[in-house]
Amino acid sequence: MNGKRTISIRWLMVGQYMLVTIMAIALVITLLIMWLLPQAREHQLNEQQRMAAVVVQQVQGRLDTTELLISMLPGAGLIEDEKIAPQVREFALRLVRQADFMQAIYWVGKDHRVLDIVLPLGLDEPSTLAKPGSDLSNLPILHQDSKSGSWIWSDQFLSPMTGLPVVALRLDKPNGYVIAEVSVQALVATAADWGLRGDLLVLLTDSRGELIGSPDPLDVLHRRNIANLAPIAASLERSSGHGRIEHLGQMHEGFAKRIDRLGWVSYVAQPLLVAQSTERAAIIFTSVVLVLAIVFGILLNWIVATRIGRHLHRSVHYADAVAHGDYFTVQPQSRIGEVQGLERSLNSMAIEVRRREQQVLSLNTELEDRVQRRTQSLEQANAELVQTLDTLRSTQDRLLQADKLAALGGLVAGVAHEINTPIGNALMAVSTLSERLRQFQQRLLQGLRRSELDALVQQVGTATDIAERNLHRAADLVSSFKQVAVDQTSAQRRRFQLDEVVREILLTLQPQIRRTPFVVEVAVPSDIWLDSYPGPLGQVLSNLIQNALLHGLAGRKQGRVRIEAQQTEDSWLRLSVADDGYGIPAHLHGRVFEPFFTTRLGHGGSGLGLPIVHNLVTGVLGGQLELESQPGLGTRFHISCPLAAPREAATAAPSPKPPD
Repeated sequence: MNGKRTISIRWLMVGQYMLVTIMAIALVITLLIMWLLPQAREHQLNEQQRMAAVVVQQVQGRLDTTELLISMLPGAGLIEDEKIAPQVREFALRLVRQADFMQAIYWVGKDHRVLDIVLPLGLDEPSTLAKPGSDLSNLPILHQDSKSGSWIWSDQFLSPMTGLPVVALRLDKPNGYVIAEVSVQALVATAADWGLRGDLLVLLTDSRGELIGSPDPLDVLHRRNIANLAPIAASLERSSGHGRIEHLGQMHEGFAKRIDRLGWVSYVAQPLLVAQSTERAAIIFTSVVLVLAIVFGILLNWIVATRIGRHLHRSVHYADAVAHGDYFTVQPQSRIGEVQGLERSLNSMAIEVRRREQQVLSLNTELEDRVQRRTQSLEQANAELVQTLDTLRSTQDRLLQADKLAALGGLVAGVAHEINTPIGNALMAVSTLSERLRQFQQRLLQGLRRSELDALVQQVGTATDIAERNLHRAADLVSSFKQVAVDQTSAQRRRFQLDEVVREILLTLQPQIRRTPFVVEVAVPSDIWLDSYPGPLGQVLSNLIQNALLHGLAGRKQGRVRIEAQQTEDSWLRLSVADDGYGIPAHLHGRVFEPFFTTRLGHGGSGLGLPIVHNLVTGVLGGQLELESQPGLGTRFHISCPLAAPREAATAAPSPKPPD
């Protein structure tokens, strides 16, 4: 069994549902923030704007009523000869006394003097501040510019008739003015009554921002100015504004709207908690729905996952029974389509497993018979292969021995050829000396002169010198041959100088090198000492040099073989043998060290030279052999081996072999 952690389908389904739920919650919150809450705020703003418009409409309704009543005066309050017609005055009196919001109607001449006054019940002319003939030149409404026949409304001021705050309507006539005063208190009461119906805060300010209507009587009494508040300032500047105002220690949010004819501002607001109730309701409703949906979904997933898990456990038990060979277990049936499909598949699998098990048993019996017959055949073939392998090994040993004898034969022939010259020279010098001695004996019997004696002595010295030098040369050759032969046949370990071994190897190869137009260069320091096996090392050098002459430079008119060596800081020898010949193609680099692989079969190549070199370097010498070659750029063999060879490799030294 693997070490992976398992999880039940119940928790898997619940976890997937929770993941989907989290994504749904994120989507709902996004929709709530981006769509539902902005809609709720917009709806609330529209409702506040509507309520402010209703309050403004209530005030403007009184103003419209006033304009309508004044327009109903006969002749619109015509002034003739600075007198008011009785029927006009009578009608105006009825208007003032029936309209409780009207404070007074009076006529003013062009000289701004009062011509006549009409007052409501409870007031008479003796109680007024201004009387007919009074100069009202300081009355602001008389100085407002207007076109003839148009309605002019003023901001609030203290009535010159009653001394109460009023707003006035001025109707221009050719020879004077008709002025109707409307009670500010009546207008404020109209707006306040609407605010009481909806638990609203209704504030009225004049064109300067001073409160003229407020639930707090002290605001009006103290003439509190709220023009600096954002919604009031916006409304005074742009006719409407929205914002929050703190009033009586409670924050309100509402809409301010300007009453254009008076320049007043009506601000209608709700407590902030009430204003945000729609948003809170949306959030609470959405949260409750989400929580209920999550709880219901978790319960539903839990129930479904439990049922599916129960059926799957039964299916697993059935599969275990089939695995233990019980093919007759009754599989329970489920009403879930996918589980039913699984159960049917398990039943089919059990039937198929039983059938195939019987087939396997039959095939197993047949296979055992076949294996027994094949085993006998293989044993016979194996015996034949062992015999063939022994034959191949014997043949290989004979080939190696033949290569060894051929190498030794070539070595002997080369040394014999080299020794022949100095021995011949010495023999000729001795023969010449013997002839001169015989002549000297004859002259001695006849009588010898001193000049002849001196000539004989000189000839004897010359011949003796020639014989001695040539015999020393022959002795050196024999000594080198003996050392090379001993090293390559015995593979003895000893301490030696590398340049000495290289010179001895080149001396034995001189006959072969002289028959070619090639040059062998040596760059080996004389201070490199090794505690190793000179025989295998010499055989490696001999094989590599002959391999370069036979393969790398064959057929060329000139060429160069270079031997280089250097000692590294970690007490290793870095030796290389390179030629500037044809090179080796890249696809053959991996095969040149295979036994019996050669490109000059029948032309002096046996295919054993480089494999022997590889075995000696990696075995006896305890080093590494690397090949570096490109077609047309020559070949270089790098030998890396320790200055002190591993002692356990001494017995592994093979016999000397010729190059491939």
